[in-house]
Amino acid sequence: MPKKIWLSLILCLSFAYPVYGYELLNTENLALGLDTYLRADLVSFKNVAGLDSHNKDDHANYLGIDYSFAFSADFKDSGNKFFIKLERNGPYDYDAPIYIHNTLNTSGGRIEKYQGVELLPQVEEFWLDSRTRNGLGFKAGIYIYEVGNGFSLNGNYENYGITLYKETQDLFWRLYYCRPDLVYKNHLGPHIKQEAE
Repeated sequence: MPKKIWLSLILCLSFAYPVYGYELLNTENLALGLDTYLRADLVSFKNVAGLDSHNKDDHANYLGIDYSFAFSADFKDSGNKFFIKLERNGPYDYDAPIYIHNTLNTSGGRIEKYQGVELLPQVEEFWLDSRTRNGLGFKAGIYIYEVGNGFSLNGNYENYGITLYKETQDLFWRLYYCRPDLVYKNHLGPHIKQEAE
C-alpha cells in the first residue's frame, strides 16, 4: 500500500508541474517549501557493446524516470534552516528504467528494470543549519559543500559533513569536515541489487 501511495504522489505532483517550487507556508516566523522534479526519458540506442549492427542483443529501447521531492524549512527568527531531499534515479545517477524492450546492455554491464520498492525514493540530501546568538553557524548532515560562486568540492556529490562558520562585517571564516562516500555505499533508502554490484 505505501508503494502505491508514493507512486500516486509522484505522478500527481510531478506530471502537473515537472519542475516546480511550491511555497507551502510563509509567515513572519516560518517558511516551508517543496521543490519537485520529474524527468521521463524514452531512450533508444544501438551498438553500445560493439560495432556489429547485426547483433540483436546490442540495441535496446527503454523508458526511464528520475524524480525528487525537496522539503525546506526556514525559521526566520532564529536563522535556522532545515532541508531534506528524497530522490530516485538509476544507475550512474541517470534515470531508472521502468520498461525495457530487448536487453539493456551498457558499457557498465546489463541493467534490469526497476520495479516495486526499487522505485521508492532514497534520502539524497539532508541538513540542519543552525546559528547561535553571537553569529556562530553550524551545519551538519549530508550535503554538497560549495565555496565561492557555487564551486563544489568533493566531486559535486553529497557527503556526510559538518561546517562551523562565522560571518562578520569584515570577515567570513569556515571550518569544514566531511567523510567522502567515494564508492557510494551509504544508501538511505531502498537498496538496488544491481547498483550494489
